[in-house]
Amino acid sequence: LKEAIASAKAAVLYPEGNPTNLITAQEGSGVGYFAKTVFQFAAASGKLKSKAPFVIWDCKGISDDQERFQEIFFGSESKEGILQQACGGMLLLKNINQMSGRNQDLLLSFLHGEKSSRWGKDEWLSDYRCIVFFSVSESVEKHSMDMINGRMDFRIHLPTLKERPMEER
Repeated sequence: LKEAIASAKAAVLYPEGNPTNLITAQEGSGVGYFAKTVFQFAAASGKLKSKAPFVIWDCKGISDDQERFQEIFFGSESKEGILQQACGGMLLLKNINQMSGRNQDLLLSFLHGEKSSRWGKDEWLSDYRCIVFFSVSESVEKHSMDMINGRMDFRIHLPTLKERPMEER
C-alpha cells in the first residue's frame, strides 16, 4: 500500500485546481475505506476544512441519461446535486466506467475548469474546489477506460487483500 498512500498524499497536496484521481482495485479491496482515510489526511493536513463534506456516489445506472446526469450532478431548482454537496470537500465516484463516455467527458470538463453556460450561473460553480476520486474495478476492459485514464492527474492502484502483508489487512 505504500505506493498507493504516497500517490494519494500527493493528490491531496496537489497545488492547483481540482485534482482528479483514478483508483483501480478489485472489488472488496477497501476503496471506500481508503478514500475515507485520504479524506481524514486531507482534513488533518489543512487542505480541507474540519467540517468539509465527504460524498460517495455509485455511478451504476446513470448510463447515457443526460437529464438524470444533470440532475444528479448539478442539481435542480429544489435539490442540490452531488457536486454542490461535495464542494469544498472530497467526492468518491464509484464505478465511473458505468457512466457513458459523453457524461464522463462533461463531468471531467467541469472538474478541469471548463467554463460553459450549460453548468448554470449558481455562485458555487464559479470557483469550484473539490478533491475527486474515481474508482473502477480492475476487471474493466482497458478500451472503456482510455478517455478517463488520459484525463486523470493521479492513478492509484490498490492491491488485493491477499497481496497485502498481514498488518495492512
